[in-house]
Amino acid sequence: MTKKTRFFLFIIFVFLFFLIAPAVVLYSQGWRFDFQTKHFTKTGAFFFKVTPKTVQIYLNDKLTKKTDFLSGTAYIENLLPKNYKVTITKTDYFIWEKTLEIKEQKPTEAKNVVLIPAKVNFNLLAKGIEEFFPSSDGKKIILKKKTKEGWSLSLFDLNKNVQSLLIEKSGELLDLKTSEDFTKLILQISANEDVGYYILDLGKETNNLIPLDFLGKEIESISFNPQDNQKLFFISSQVKNNVGGENKTLAKKNSLYEANYSNKEIRGPLLSNIVSYEIFNNTFYYIEDTGILYKTGLSIDSKDRMNNEPFQIQNETEYKLIPVNSEIFLKEDSKLYSFNKEGKFFEKLFEPFKELKASQDLNKMVYFSDNEIWVLFLKETLEQPERKIGDRLFITRFSEKVGNVFWLTDYYLVFNAGDSIKIAEIDERDKIQIWNIVNFKDSKIFYNYKSDPRSLYILSNSNLYSSESLVP
Repeated sequence: MTKKTRFFLFIIFVFLFFLIAPAVVLYSQGWRFDFQTKHFTKTGAFFFKVTPKTVQIYLNDKLTKKTDFLSGTAYIENLLPKNYKVTITKTDYFIWEKTLEIKEQKPTEAKNVVLIPAKVNFNLLAKGIEEFFPSSDGKKIILKKKTKEGWSLSLFDLNKNVQSLLIEKSGELLDLKTSEDFTKLILQISANEDVGYYILDLGKETNNLIPLDFLGKEIESISFNPQDNQKLFFISSQVKNNVGGENKTLAKKNSLYEANYSNKEIRGPLLSNIVSYEIFNNTFYYIEDTGILYKTGLSIDSKDRMNNEPFQIQNETEYKLIPVNSEIFLKEDSKLYSFNKEGKFFEKLFEPFKELKASQDLNKMVYFSDNEIWVLFLKETLEQPERKIGDRLFITRFSEKVGNVFWLTDYYLVFNAGDSIKIAEIDERDKIQIWNIVNFKDSKIFYNYKSDPRSLYILSNSNLYSSESLVP
């Protein structure tokens, strides 16, 4: 090889070096040439975390990656900034699909993806059921059945698959409340135009009703003391108590009392002029007819005023306080108000209102009417999609009546609308996805994320069903 040839090759390699080296450096720093825009641009990435694990991820209909079989995550990098059609699939599951945007030097995240089973199997638990009342841990259910004489209550142990009769009664069961440990019940029973309250102790072999007639007739808002389920809180305008061996009437307008049903002692009145009260995390919240909101301990020994501006209380109107963590809501007939902690006043949130429920992490609330479902965010989150305190998200609207709504996870809802049982996500990027999982006629549903398995309970045509676990 001649000297001239070697020099010529040297020049070529030098030229190629200076041509390729910058491209290599740019590539290593995340730069790519976008042939559509005809210029260099920084790339972005996708990060996914999916339940169940080992799913397929498609970008623009091209299989790009599978999630890790241990962590259920996938990181897809070096993507040009633009919109991508993302499709996540797994056999026997509904498809998850969104159009998501990649931005320069910023990963786009979908960290709470749950694939919904395409076919959900249900087991028949019991027949001839009018109503059911599950325990908070999802291990037991109280079943109400219609009998020739009236009605009966049975206790169904789901772990043992054993059903035991608790009580049979004539008349009509108007209301049922459980203690926090699910060992005692308060029953409101109507018989021969006479309405009375009773205690049913589930821990005793002979399940005889304990009458609460010593509380008087004009009582309402009765509940267990969460620290001692032999004690009851209730509101009354007329209570008879044994004072110095003599029965005397204690009369104050809408007063709060505490009663021990085992020895029939009544303490109070503890508070007066109460419109509504509720207990949450051993804190007693109540609002007076003056519109002033207070909180106190269960001993009711001191109280703290919470609002500066009184709420206007209307006559012949139903009120219900709903405290959740550090948030307080107030139901006024079909209107829902939320308590503004900074301004210390109630502000209208939604109408017509049916019910609301807190998410498992207590950072969100779902509230709904007969036709609409909304989510309220109680805490700021930087996780995509980002949320600010007080953000509201419209989920969907139906022509069919929405029966009930539950949190499937912190990012998915399960509900019934008409005869359909549906699951919806709360990620509104591109669109909110809603999946129809099964149809049951005239259904009532219950879902408890604490139970294992995480089953959905459905009452339809007097039959009670339970699903296999909806979340792996």
